Amino acid sequence: MATVSQERTKNLYFSAIGFIYDVKKGPFWEHSPMLYDISGVRAGWAKINKGMIKMYMAEVLSKFPVVQHLYFGSLFSWDEDPNAVPPPPTAHTS
Repeated sequence: MATVSQERTKNLYFSAIGFIYDVKKGPFWEHSPMLYDISGVRAGWAKINKGMIKMYMAEVLSKFPVVQHLYFGSLFSWDEDPNAVPPPPTAHTS
């Protein structure tokens, strides 16, 4: 814990761990398994960086965006344009 307090202002990883310590209770490995796993990598930050980029590509960039929990009503109305050309069919709409 002393290392986290000392390094959290200078290091993004320790900053994340410090935030977790501030807001969560219980065993660290149980509520933050990814940060815990990163702490055990002996191959260095290059391997961690490569893995995080692969995960970001898979979990964020390759997902099809979907609008959820957006309420339509008087503030946001859903008015279809009668003159709009229908979009061409895609793999997601066929």
